[in-house]
Amino acid sequence: MTRLMTALLALALFVPAMAFAQNSDHPDSKAQAQQQLENQAAENNVDGFNTSPHHTMKGVVGKDGKTLDSHNTIWTVSNPNTLKNYENKTVTVKFQFNTGNNTIKVNKVESSQ
Repeated sequence: MTRLMTALLALALFVPAMAFAQNSDHPDSKAQAQQQLENQAAENNVDGFNTSPHHTMKGVVGKDGKTLDSHNTIWTVSNPNTLKNYENKTVTVKFQFNTGNNTIKVNKVESSQ
């Protein structure tokens, strides 16, 4: 009889333990979800450059080729060699933001004139 009672007690403790282990609100699930969010954020930000689709902007290149003036906002260009033949000209650029130092990286330049 004691073996039967011990077996029933073990079964009674085992079933809720298994149900708890399968609970989706388990702390490990939340940690995994948080890790996935952090991984996504890391993919979207490589060396300070936002790797999301390129943005487009129209503006006037500064006389040194290191700046772009668009709608009274002056942007510093992290790769000024891309603009060196466009000084004082209006251009349309495809670019990425560098959130690390508030600059833009120009990927494509089209003359607007």
